[in-house]
Amino acid sequence: MKKILHLIVISISVLFIGQSSTAFGIGQMTESIVIENARQGESFEEILYIFNTDPVENKFKLSAEGNIEGWVKFYDKANPEIFVEEIIILENSRHDIVAKFEIPNGTPNGQYDGAIGVEIIALDEDVEEKVLTSVGQKIDREVHITVTDDEEINLQTSIIPEKYNLRKDEPLNIRFIYDNQSNIKVNPQIQLKLKKDGKIVHNAIYPYPEELKSVNSFSMKEITPLQIQTTGLKDGKYLAEITIIVNDEIKYDDHFSFTIGGVIVNISNSLGFLGFVSRIGGGNLMLGWMLIGGFFMVLAILISATGKKRLYSIFNFQNKKVL
Repeated sequence: MKKILHLIVISISVLFIGQSSTAFGIGQMTESIVIENARQGESFEEILYIFNTDPVENKFKLSAEGNIEGWVKFYDKANPEIFVEEIIILENSRHDIVAKFEIPNGTPNGQYDGAIGVEIIALDEDVEEKVLTSVGQKIDREVHITVTDDEEINLQTSIIPEKYNLRKDEPLNIRFIYDNQSNIKVNPQIQLKLKKDGKIVHNAIYPYPEELKSVNSFSMKEITPLQIQTTGLKDGKYLAEITIIVNDEIKYDDHFSFTIGGVIVNISNSLGFLGFVSRIGGGNLMLGWMLIGGFFMVLAILISATGKKRLYSIFNFQNKKVL
């Protein structure tokens, strides 16, 4: 629900950008960043959505203040390896920045308060009017971090098979997206069992990929899809049981069914229709479904209120026979 609310706020802000004047040169989400049970030496990330609502490009300075000064570094979301302190954003545009928090080793337990600031500073070529209306504007976002020695692991996992119906000897590909709400980094292992008619035909543990960085605390990460060979497996229905293991403890489990040698149904075949629905909602799939539902609701009301003949006349079908 929180992510949905964030999307709504962003959508409203984008609509606001197109109607703003030079009196409103800067915008960012102001909801406080609250992190509880943070541990020394751990890191976590927060995405900042920065809006330039001026009709001209602006330069923005990023900063951290209060107890968290020195704990935060900023990176370009599109180029996560690039460290930034200042950015230039085109007129009526948005730029996404990743704020990476690192709790220093030796930090005593307790609550630490501060703020992330976004401020408009002058460009070398600033005109006098722009300097007067925009430069110096600043918006702060409060940050509250509680540091503790307690280790808390809370890992959710999205398990997404590419297909539920496979051809003979076609591999089973599975995506894994980790949502780590723990206060430590994790390297989850995957235990996968395949069963047919209640009998185990495949049982293996897949370690976390060595080439990947750990899943940071309070962050999401998708790993390379897992590919399971099905060569030699008989046609029929199978059950996949998946267990996610962290530090030798089970932290998440799920299951799904799939078939081998049945009717081929590729999930990606539905993406064209879902993309159409998303475009109706301006890129938001949920909003697209809501608009479609609203249309049919209005249509039902019109049919009920006016009758078929009246509705057909509204759409210039008065000369056609009503069935």
